[in-house]
Amino acid sequence: MVAKALQQVKRNGAKRPDRTVIKQLTSLDPVWEELFPLEQNRLLKLLVESMVVTTTGIDLRLRVDGLGALVDELVNEEERNVA
Repeated sequence: MVAKALQQVKRNGAKRPDRTVIKQLTSLDPVWEELFPLEQNRLLKLLVESMVVTTTGIDLRLRVDGLGALVDELVNEEERNVA
């Protein structure tokens, strides 16, 4: 998943160091519970293409382009907070 996000960020033309992308992806988990339900919903729609639940498991398909967009949002937010 991280490798796909790195590829998508580079494909979008962003010049982000790999360590920045990885940091942003791993920083989402601790703040998830702090997000409003509408923001959680928006992020899920950005990241999840489809989900099929069966009696034997879950088939989850992620949007690779959504991963790149999420990383861009997180990095831009961090840059605004630093400035």
